Amino acid sequence: MDIVAIVLICVKKWKAALICSVIGVFFMLFAIPFIPLWWISGIIYAITIMVSVVNLKSEEKKASEPAKPVSAHVFIGDRETQLNKARSMYLKGLITDDEYEDIKRKILAAE
Repeated sequence: MDIVAIVLICVKKWKAALICSVIGVFFMLFAIPFIPLWWISGIIYAITIMVSVVNLKSEEKKASEPAKPVSAHVFIGDRETQLNKARSMYLKGLITDDEYEDIKRKILAAE
């Protein structure tokens, strides 16, 4: 279980690593009389639990941060290039129809 937890940390599967580490701790507690170097497993599990929790919290924090509005982007270049960039962003789904029209209006109004 130690190696599985380490591999899961390496491939950035935080939740799976946390679950594996907690299960490993329970198995380790029952097997202490039979494992001469049980404390090594304990250290590994403690580290993998801490790393998993920290990374799960940081991912949660990133997910809760509001996205920067795309319409706040500054378009540099001639009007045709600016319109092409805005159209490209619209086609990729990065901005909504209203934002695209607003950007287009601002670019054309700057004539």
